[in-house]
Formats: sequence, structure tokens, C-alpha cells
Amino acid sequence: MTTHHPTDAVLTINPGSSSFKIAVIELHDFSTIKDTELHHTSIAADSHALGKFVQHLTGVTIKAVAVRLVHGGPAITSPAILDETLMNLLEQLPPSLAPLHNPPTIAAIRQTREELPDIPVVVCPDTAFFTSLPETAKIYPIPWAWSFEHGIHRYGFHGLSHAYACRRAAQIASVEESRAAVVTAHLGAGASLSACLGGVPVDTTMGFTPLDGIAMATRPGSLDPGILLFLLRDKGIDLTEVEQMLEHGSGLAGISGVADGDMVTILEKAKEGHARSSLAISVYCHRLRAAIASMAASLGGIDVLAFTGGVGEASPAIRAKATEGLEFLGIRLSGTKNEAQGATDREISAEDSEVRTVVLQAREDLQMTYLTMEILQLGQGNEA
Repeated sequence: MTTHHPTDAVLTINPGSSSFKIAVIELHDFSTIKDTELHHTSIAADSHALGKFVQHLTGVTIKAVAVRLVHGGPAITSPAILDETLMNLLEQLPPSLAPLHNPPTIAAIRQTREELPDIPVVVCPDTAFFTSLPETAKIYPIPWAWSFEHGIHRYGFHGLSHAYACRRAAQIASVEESRAAVVTAHLGAGASLSACLGGVPVDTTMGFTPLDGIAMATRPGSLDPGILLFLLRDKGIDLTEVEQMLEHGSGLAGISGVADGDMVTILEKAKEGHARSSLAISVYCHRLRAAIASMAASLGGIDVLAFTGGVGEASPAIRAKATEGLEFLGIRLSGTKNEAQGATDREISAEDSEVRTVVLQAREDLQMTYLTMEILQLGQGNEA
């Protein structure tokens, strides 16, 4: 770990569906002073880890805390400084909006206020990036009253990651950001794609909740809603069981039988001849490939395709399989570059590819730091 002199920094907290990430970001050069990533096991464990992390910080002046909020609902639509009004809004969010994410986020905010009572907290909703989605992408074809009385529309998620990836991908590919048509694929335990034109999102795969879109580790992605009606009405399956299976028992886990849907394990089992694991990978990549083409269609063409997130960064096999057959879009990977180990942020396109394909590290912590600095007017610096 690099040793730094006492310096100003932002503490970032990122509760995910399967992980709990904490980082301290230096305010002037955006370097990472200290970070940790835990496997998310329970809210109590997360809170204990956060408290221990904060208590052992030395040589750093925390100027602000930035916390990722996955689903802000209709009430929390932009990054904001935490006060009692915002805390009340957070506590009133329906648990069903993001049951894997929002409860540990609210617990982390409470723990932060206890550990750092005098430090401002900035809540950064993942959904904020997508508030400007065109209505054609945002509105569901459902009764009008459902949309506007109940706030049911496409919110989009992983917005912090997509915002950073869209900008960073254009830099890596040497494409002018203000005009770049970029498709970003955030592939982790949760997964979603975004289509951005000139840094502004025009479409995304996740919808009203983080259950929508492509297949994920334990979540199914898009489903025929008739399946749920059939299970609830005709098969008498309890609503609680349906919810449990949608959140924890579907996706890669549901097909393969690997309990947590871990892609590394599933790829290993597929190599060993495990048929259900092979099928899970094929289904995952089939849906991912279709989603890439769909996002490109929303843009009317594509300049850059970016893979990010744990699976997107670490799995050349998934990147290769997901882009097979997309030559008609101008996407061609270099097998050598795709398989190469080295810097995370790099291009993996073939020389004759019309579309630049890049791999980049997910940096929600940096995006939260940028937003926090802007809101609180902390210092000066150039974004990475």
C-alpha cells in the first residue's frame, strides 16, 4: 500500500448486491489512498467493516462521504447532501424497489453518521444518470395511471458506472466524447447496458427495478410477466418464494445450479463438461449479444463498445462469446488483445474493426468523488 502524507480525501461507500466496497480517494490527483472490498454477507457485517475501516484511517482528512444509492425512486433523482428531509425520504423508499441494495445502503449511512458525525454525506443515486432518458425509452406500455400515479417507468441502474465508463471509453478509444456513440456493458453480479450519445444516455436495459434486462448472477433479467401470474395464480406459489427466487435463485444460478451464480466457477465447471453450466453461459451471452445490438440500434450506430464490471473486466471468454456474430455492426475483437493480461483500461479491437472495443475498470468511487466535489465545491482538479 502506498504511503501518503496527510491529505484531503473523500470516503466512498458502494453497497452492491454481492459486495461492499469502501475507498478513500485523494481530492487533488484522484488516487486511491486506501480501499477494501468485502463479500456482502449481512447488513451487520457491512456496518462492522465500515466502522473498523473508518476507525483505522490515519494521515487523511475526510472532507466528505459519498454513498451509492441504487434506487432513489421518484423522490430522489439527483445527488444531494444528506439532511433530515433526505434521510426521511430514504427510509420511506419501498423495500421492493431494490431489496438487495437499499437496506445495506441506509444502514451504511446510519453507521457513517455515527462514526463521522460532523462530515457531510452526499447521496449519489444510480438512477440519476438516467433521469434524462427520452420518453420513448422511459415509458412502459401500461395503463397511463400506473405510470404517473405509481411512478412506474424505466429508471435505469448502474448509472454511476455507466457515466464514468462512457467518458473513459471515449478517451481510451481516442473518440471525441461530445459526439461519441458509446455502448457500455457493466457486467458483474448485477449487469446492465447503456447507450450514450455525447455522454448523454438514450437507452438502458434495466427498468423499474434492478431485476430487468439481461440475465445476471442470481437475477433473471427480462421475463414474460405471464410466468409470474401463472406461478402465483395457477401453481399457488407463495409471493415470498417468488420474490426469493427472482432475487437469489434465477439467472446463472438458476440455470447452472451454482448457488451464487459466480461466473468464474461456472466457466470452470463448463470446461469440465457440466452441461447446465455450459447452457448458462450460452444463455447469458445470447442475451448480452442481443442487448448490445439493441443499444446500438437506439444510437443509430456505434463508435465504442466498453466492457466493465467484474465479469466484463476479467473474462475474455465472455467478451469473445458475447461479440460473436456482431461483425455486421462493425465489432471485431483481437483474440490476442482480448486474452492479454495487463492494464485494465485498454483497447481490444482488431485492427480492421470499425468499432473500437475497450475494457475498463469500473470506477463508481471516482464518479461519486467527482459528483461530491461538484456539489460541495471541494478543491480543484482534472478528472481522470
